Amino acid sequence: MKPYFRVLTLVFVVFLASGCQERIQPIYNPENVPVPQGLVFTSLEEVGKAIKQAGASKNWKMTDTGPGKIEGVLRIRTHKATVRIDYSLISYSITYVSSVNLLADSYGIHRNYNQWVRELEAAINMNLSALANTTKIGNLTSDDKTMLEDWKRVQNSSDPLALQEFMDTYSDGPFIGPAQDRLDLLAHRRVSGVKTFDPTGNWRVTVRYQRGSGNINACPKNARWSFILDFRRGKFSNTYWDGNLPLYLTGENYDDLVDLKLNGPRGSGDFEWTERFRLDSNEARFKAKTEGGCPGTMTLYMKKIDAVGGGESASGQGSGNYSGFDPTGNWQVIVRYLRGADNISACPNSGRWDFVLNFQRGKFSETHWDGTLPLYVEGQNFDDFVDLKLSGPLYSGEFEWTEKFRIDRNEEWFEAKADGACPGTMKLHMKKADTVGDISGASGQVSENYNGFDPTGTLQVFANYKSSSGASASCIQNVNWSFPLDFHRGIISKVVYSGRTALHLNGENNPGHVDLQINVPAGGTLWRWTERFVLDGPDKFFRAESPSGGGHYGQCHGVISMRMQKTN
Repeated sequence: MKPYFRVLTLVFVVFLASGCQERIQPIYNPENVPVPQGLVFTSLEEVGKAIKQAGASKNWKMTDTGPGKIEGVLRIRTHKATVRIDYSLISYSITYVSSVNLLADSYGIHRNYNQWVRELEAAINMNLSALANTTKIGNLTSDDKTMLEDWKRVQNSSDPLALQEFMDTYSDGPFIGPAQDRLDLLAHRRVSGVKTFDPTGNWRVTVRYQRGSGNINACPKNARWSFILDFRRGKFSNTYWDGNLPLYLTGENYDDLVDLKLNGPRGSGDFEWTERFRLDSNEARFKAKTEGGCPGTMTLYMKKIDAVGGGESASGQGSGNYSGFDPTGNWQVIVRYLRGADNISACPNSGRWDFVLNFQRGKFSETHWDGTLPLYVEGQNFDDFVDLKLSGPLYSGEFEWTEKFRIDRNEEWFEAKADGACPGTMKLHMKKADTVGDISGASGQVSENYNGFDPTGTLQVFANYKSSSGASASCIQNVNWSFPLDFHRGIISKVVYSGRTALHLNGENNPGHVDLQINVPAGGTLWRWTERFVLDGPDKFFRAESPSGGGHYGQCHGVISMRMQKTN
């Protein structure tokens, strides 16, 4: 072969190789693209019409699916792409839904799809700008113009007091939503901002970890976890394993807050999302990075498989927490806590709890006491997933098992450690007492949450929250709730509102166990009763605190006072 032919062949091969490497790209989802401010006083129908016309100009078939929602379908030869467009008078988003013959998987999609979406986005922006030019600013009232100018002043402000002042002044205006989003962002909250999609249910999740290029040999090179995640209401925390390598996952699912955090492997530090975490469709992909002692990247793929809030029907998780052994029943449990050697004197020195644990099917949560020292126990017992978590004493932080938690026999020993403000060690001994899932037949210590008094019935509840964070627009200050609570048998879950502030109550009313937990998501978290919760009379008063720095965001803390009166 002549020399110049060899050169041309080499160039062609390199060109093909580089093209193949870029053939699959991360899916491009334009999110919260601003709509021209001149359209804020036009109709939603006019904005939707402009978006549909833009799509039609690029051969997309655009169909209304509801107020502020359009489905776009593009067919080119044997290829098909479907997107969802959510729009308002403030912004719009284009979200991938499905595709045919575009090589879509958990890592990305064919680059042509991203090009088509970028062309659609450009066409929409052009049409909306043209529509805004036809809206005469002279038709606006002087108050409208003042509001527009004030919004331009605060829309990118880092001062929460300025944003709160704007919201108080224009509480019924079209910018109240974006102002609240900005305020939430300043409070380090990742609010979904989409109220039409409920993420509650089971998700098939795949997480891949890749060590950074400059990482040390002591750090794991890569890992892969595949499991079913029960994205239930409230807070949740799970640990998953790839061999001996743990993945720690914590999340929250409320009306005004949807969040998920990853941590692991050990030494890697906290992972931060490269883009805002937003769970607004049945399939989602995210990437997170860390610059900790073991820097690396996490790639997360989630696909919703049902709308059930319980994990009973989830299949395929295969956690392997037990093999042929059913842990359901009563366990005699002894837990010992020992304070860390370098711990401060304000932390408890030690603790010992001896109780019967009803390891029932499903999810359960209990509180046990050593004098005034609480131990919080949370667990799950499903066919494909068994887990147990310990928390307490106060300020000790979350305890992590030193080895994988696995119940596969009638007697087990475990050890857990915490590195919070009060670091220490928990040693757990469990011995199965029977196979009955009812605590009433268990021998030994029973949690006496009431003494001969049956709390079942209607309770009138009066609750007051007072902030201890000082004057801050990002923390609620003083809120009152008054409501009837149906304290029925079994699991209790209720959300009540005072204005826009929610109070979440989760509890249990069974013959051997009565408990109640409260949470104000917009304020502090990790609420703890200052005294043991005992509902043993018709008129009871309780007090709970969220310690400074103990909240999920480490900034809002306060006190909740609650009075409960039985009315029937």
